[in-house]
Amino acid sequence: MSFDGLRLQATGPRRAVLLLALLCFVAFFVNNGFLRPDIMETRNLETAREMVEGGNWLVPRMNGEYRLEKPPLPTWIAAAAQAVAPDNLEVQRTMSGLAGCMLVVFFYLFAVKITRRDDYAFIASLMLITCYQIILQARTATWDIYCHAFMMGGIYFLWRGLYEESRIWRNMMLAGIMTGLSFMSKGPVSLYALLLPWIIAVVVMRRPCMKGRKLPLMVMIVLTVAISSWWYVLILTLHPEAAQYVIHKETGSWQNHNVRPWFYYWRFFVETGIWTPLMLLALAFPVWRKKLGLLRSPYTFALLWTAAQLVLLSLMPEKKMRYLLPMMMPCCYTMAFIIIYWCDKSHKKAARKAVVGIAAVFAVAELVAMPVVAKTFSNPDYHSISATKEMAELKGVPFYSNAGEQLRIEIVYAAGRVIRPLDYSSKNINEELRKRMPCVLLSHKNLAEELPEGAFENIDTVFCGKYNNSNRSRFSKHGSDDNFIYNVTLLKPKANGSKQNQ
Repeated sequence: MSFDGLRLQATGPRRAVLLLALLCFVAFFVNNGFLRPDIMETRNLETAREMVEGGNWLVPRMNGEYRLEKPPLPTWIAAAAQAVAPDNLEVQRTMSGLAGCMLVVFFYLFAVKITRRDDYAFIASLMLITCYQIILQARTATWDIYCHAFMMGGIYFLWRGLYEESRIWRNMMLAGIMTGLSFMSKGPVSLYALLLPWIIAVVVMRRPCMKGRKLPLMVMIVLTVAISSWWYVLILTLHPEAAQYVIHKETGSWQNHNVRPWFYYWRFFVETGIWTPLMLLALAFPVWRKKLGLLRSPYTFALLWTAAQLVLLSLMPEKKMRYLLPMMMPCCYTMAFIIIYWCDKSHKKAARKAVVGIAAVFAVAELVAMPVVAKTFSNPDYHSISATKEMAELKGVPFYSNAGEQLRIEIVYAAGRVIRPLDYSSKNINEELRKRMPCVLLSHKNLAEELPEGAFENIDTVFCGKYNNSNRSRFSKHGSDDNFIYNVTLLKPKANGSKQNQ
């Protein structure tokens, strides 16, 4: 059920859907392999690779260690893509793009439900697709887009279950399934950042009649809890110590990591990107509540949803701008009311055409600019350690890095294999190396400078190359960060009469 008094207004939904589909294709899929993966993406992709190679589907591992910080649903999806197309970044990101499309579909359907206007749903969805936070996450093989896409589906079906008289059981059960899948994508993040503010707005604006809905709602909650908790129960049962360590670590991170003042998100409207001026205008509640007429109630609902999100996110000690991703949904709903008001008032489609024009320019710019931006801001000295995967002499040879130094997960992912820690300063390093030969050692300096004297007795060393895996901008000093630069050296038993190559 929509807000009272609104009328159905169809404006060529088939054409609008085709335009949205085209824009989704450009925004989420075209040129999706130009930018190299960052640390968050490589964590997910490396865990997925080890799932496929090691069969660690229920108890994920990353570089050989337990990876229990995140629920595994997005990693399972990445692992399925890895099994079909090994080490294909475009395919991995295509899966995230499909999640982005799912988000847009449920966003559009919910917009139709609350206003019964296809033109409103079209404008709001167009704005959502062109928010750079949405584009970024839908082009990145991480967790965020999945959890919010599933939650948007949960909200859509929950709304139908609460306000529609038909198919209450089906809608409530689907809401429970989608909400549970959201939890399995990134824990309670979307429940707190998207669902809870929505519930607050619903309770304040239009409490549903619960007659005949209490039992279906309870079943929905049970379904959500069951889908959300089974993996955690499994991990707590099989690996209680590791699970407790992760729980303590994650709790500490929320309280002590990236702690910002409560007003850190004051500029949330900037996250809407090119729609920032319109978002600022849409925040003028005293003005629009008088002007919007029949649209006043749904506009107030969307604005209240936005405000509740802002307050709840500001209460959390840990703050990052990407945590504002779920705010893009109610923000776009709020902004779309302003465009619809202008269209209705003037009886012309100039405002709508302007929005479509901006989106079209945005799409063309993305098509043309993405390769240029990727090339311009890339590291000119980039030489990936992934080249070692093609060296026949290194096939099946174990890799080791200095246990006393940080090993970036980007290096592990690019190398395409687990890299074990080894104490290079050990007094028994020669004996340890001879046990492991043939093996490969990674070092920032010349290997002889990092290992003690006598480490290479009766050992041949073969220098395989120097690699720079920094994907940072050429304008950043991080492009020459030693954390991303490694010498790769093969160690094998010394043959009679051979000379050391390192």
